[in-house]
Amino acid sequence: MAHLFGPKKWWLLAVLLLAVTLAAGVACQGPEGQQGPAGAAGAAGAAGAAGARGPAGERGPAGAAAASAARADANLALSNYNPAIGSKVAVFGSGFKPGEAVLVVIEKAVTGGEDYIMAGGEANAAGALEATTEQGTKADVSSPALPVSLKPGRYTVRATGSEGTVATAGISIKPAPTPTPKPAPTPTAAPKPTPTVAPTPKPTPAPIAMTFNEFTIVPQDLTVAAGQAVTINMNNAGRFPHNLAVHEQTSVNQAVGAQLTTGQSKSVTVTFDKAGLYPMYCPVGQHENRGMVGQVTVTGAKAASAGIKIRYPQSGANVTDAAQVAVAVEITGFDLDPAAIGNATNKAGSGHWHVLLDGKLVAPQGKIYAILKEGVGVGSHTVKAELHNNDHSPLSPVVEDSVTFNVVAPPTPTPTAVPTATPAPKTP
Repeated sequence: MAHLFGPKKWWLLAVLLLAVTLAAGVACQGPEGQQGPAGAAGAAGAAGAAGARGPAGERGPAGAAAASAARADANLALSNYNPAIGSKVAVFGSGFKPGEAVLVVIEKAVTGGEDYIMAGGEANAAGALEATTEQGTKADVSSPALPVSLKPGRYTVRATGSEGTVATAGISIKPAPTPTPKPAPTPTAAPKPTPTVAPTPKPTPAPIAMTFNEFTIVPQDLTVAAGQAVTINMNNAGRFPHNLAVHEQTSVNQAVGAQLTTGQSKSVTVTFDKAGLYPMYCPVGQHENRGMVGQVTVTGAKAASAGIKIRYPQSGANVTDAAQVAVAVEITGFDLDPAAIGNATNKAGSGHWHVLLDGKLVAPQGKIYAILKEGVGVGSHTVKAELHNNDHSPLSPVVEDSVTFNVVAPPTPTPTAVPTATPAPKTP
């Protein structure tokens, strides 16, 4: 077994796993039968012939198969499922037992091949893999480089915990890329002066027609230019009151108009001053948590660096239990490309984001809203948002935000008192 890292405590775990495998094989084999007695010696001749060997005893019955204590309820994810040899692949895991030591290996693809130890880690208190890197303690296994002795092809990455927890993920390894020689630099000519051109006034954008219903906003995606006033003609076609609000960089929970009742319409004019992606939603009741949300893309000059901010729920807020909770993020200096999630080719300044609930990865997200439907019962919860490249690797340096909020039970309705009938006055 070839190692990718220096000696650590993981060689102990590897030896332990090998010992358990050998012990299980021995336990499944019955005892050998006794050897028969030796035959009688032949008569002496010039060189006496040896006596015939007695028959072997019958083989004992096979032992019962060892009971498996493996737990296959853990999750395993890789930062790159289609890497080239020599590239780095980070391993993410959840669902392990707290404090469980975990060994991650690339299993051999053919008989006689080698297994390679990728990394070792330890599950934290939430059951996620944990390793110490130069950036500090993180809930992932640091990125190991694939060994050049691997042959291109399909393999299985297996994470085995010291408590019997098992998680797997498939990986397809490509040949190492051939380095492309750099061309000789071309002398740069002196730039020609650019003539000054008077700016062309921007045309006034056409009004946007928006319809509210239960529980949708149509259209769900708006694109406007930074600094450009845009008119929105809102119409409530639903049965309940609705409105429009935007979690915006300069004003959180900013309603753009008054609440509309059934059949009402209203026009409002709004201006967004900074490029980025902002969540819009209906601020009435629990409509945001029920998925009445959308996205505003503001075009213009990007921020110098990527940023992500959780706008809902707010840190320390109480959210009424509605069986699901919306998570809204504001993203600046970075573009979301839902169609490229999982692609091996990355594009600078573009990708997606991961949402984690209480330390466990929920799913990659290509829009700025995520609706959590599991694990959000009454109690305290922590949600984290992280920006990632197309191949699921995190940005470097890491760009993330997290908040802790509380889910509370809905108030018990107070029954309306039934009025007591006043007796009729008696006739004298």
